[in-house]
Amino acid sequence: MIITKKEGKLIVKNKNSAVKFISESVKINDFKLPGPGEYEVGGILAYGLSEGGYVFKDDEFGFGYLDGINKVLDEKKLEDLPDVEILFVNFSDDNKISATEKNIKIFDPRIVIAFGDGDKIETNIANIGRYEEIEGVLKLKKSDLPFEGQKIYFIK
Repeated sequence: MIITKKEGKLIVKNKNSAVKFISESVKINDFKLPGPGEYEVGGILAYGLSEGGYVFKDDEFGFGYLDGINKVLDEKKLEDLPDVEILFVNFSDDNKISATEKNIKIFDPRIVIAFGDGDKIETNIANIGRYEEIEGVLKLKKSDLPFEGQKIYFIK
């Protein structure tokens, strides 16, 4: 998985497809996901959550995307979805930080990819733990997942 940030959007590439996180809009290749529901595009299964956000499954990882969610997700609704090993979280909105922190605990990912803009973003990320700053591109493979605990990366 190759993760890049450019021009305000995150792009997650695997062997066959690219998932683009653009504000609260999400695309797989050129297909814009319309919201809640189940989709398969370019070899990626996508599950749109009714509260907002997505859970994805490709050949290598289960990953999720949280943006624009200002309430705590219902754990029971997530039980039948793939495990989220990597969670992409926008930390730009100070008003959603409390719900964001709780939702990260619900998903309990092994890696959190933090992103966003604003004056307080690094403070918001630091509230969940120590993080490593990445400039532009992050490459991950299955062996990069921590056995214990959680890694946090902030993509600038």
